[in-house]
Amino acid sequence: MKGIILAGEITKDRYEEKHSQLMSQKTDIQNQLDSLDVSMGFRLEQALVLLELSQKAADLYVKKTPEQKRLIISKLFADLTLKGGSISVKYSKFAETIAGKVEKTRKLMEA
Repeated sequence: MKGIILAGEITKDRYEEKHSQLMSQKTDIQNQLDSLDVSMGFRLEQALVLLELSQKAADLYVKKTPEQKRLIISKLFADLTLKGGSISVKYSKFAETIAGKVEKTRKLMEA
C-alpha cells in the first residue's frame, strides 16, 4: 500500500518528510529562544551596570582615567553642549528614564 493516498491520509514518506521538517523548525525555534535568553540576560546585566553607574557616577568620575571618564559621559549623556562657559546636557535614554523615576520618587517622598 505504500505510495497510495487515501482521502484524508498521507503516505508514510510524506509523513516522515513533514515530521522531519517540523522537528527541524522546533530545533531552530528552541535555538532562537535560547539565544534570546542569553541576549536578554546580557541586556539586563548592562542595564544594572548603567543603573549603578548613574547612582555613583559623581564619586567614580573623579577617580577614573580620561578614557574611563569619556566612557562614563558617553553612557549617561546623549549630547553635551558648551555655550558661554556653561555646559548643557541631554541624558541618554536610559539615564533619562532613571532621572524621571528618581524625580517621581522624590515627589512622593515629599508629599
